[in-house]
Amino acid sequence: MLGCFRSYSLINDLHLHGHSGGTISTLAFCILEMKLAEGIVCLDKSSAQWIVARNKEDLLKAAGSTYEYVAFDFPWAPHLAQIGKPCDIDDRFSPKISLFCSHSYRKKGIPISESYAHQPKSKIRTIFDNPLRCFLCSDHIGKFSDVSVGDTHSDPKINVVLVHSNLGRKLLDFAVNHKYLNIEKIEIETIKKKQPYLWRRRL
Repeated sequence: MLGCFRSYSLINDLHLHGHSGGTISTLAFCILEMKLAEGIVCLDKSSAQWIVARNKEDLLKAAGSTYEYVAFDFPWAPHLAQIGKPCDIDDRFSPKISLFCSHSYRKKGIPISESYAHQPKSKIRTIFDNPLRCFLCSDHIGKFSDVSVGDTHSDPKINVVLVHSNLGRKLLDFAVNHKYLNIEKIEIETIKKKQPYLWRRRL
C-alpha cells in the first residue's frame, strides 16, 4: 500500500451525484483526461448493466456506489480501464479502481450488510438469500486494483482512498495537480477503526 487519504471531488456534478465524495467518478474522469484508456468499464446503476464510459456524461450514469451482484462477463478489449467491486476486478484492464465491499448485496432493492445479517431477525433470510461467495471473500478493500475507494463512515460526502500501485499514485497526483480532487493524508488505522469488518478476513 503506497498511501492512504481522505478525499472529495472538486468537480461539482461528480461530487453531487457520487454516493459519497465522488472520488471514483473523478479518478475515472482523470483516466480519460490522461488518455490512459479509451473507455472505462463500469456499472450503469439504472440498468444494472456493464457499460463503457467514454466521457463525463457516461460517468454520471454510473455515479453512486452499487453493490449489486451483476455477473461480470464483460468481453475484454484492449485499452479499457475498470471500476468495480473487488470480485469484479480483472487484471486485463488498466487502470483499475475498486470500491470497498463489506459483503453487501441487494434483495428487492434493500441493501443488507453482514452486520445486519447476523441479527436473529434476519438469520433465516440470510441463509437462503445471501450469496456464499460474499461470505467466503477475503478481499474487501480491492487490493488488486490500482486505487480503492470507500466511505469514511463519518462524513457522507467524503471518501477514503487507498493507493496500491505506482499507476494509482500517478492518477491521484494528476487529480490533485489539476484541482479535480481534494485530498488529505491519513493513517490506515483511521479506516480500520471506522470499518473494522473490512479487515477481519483480509488476504
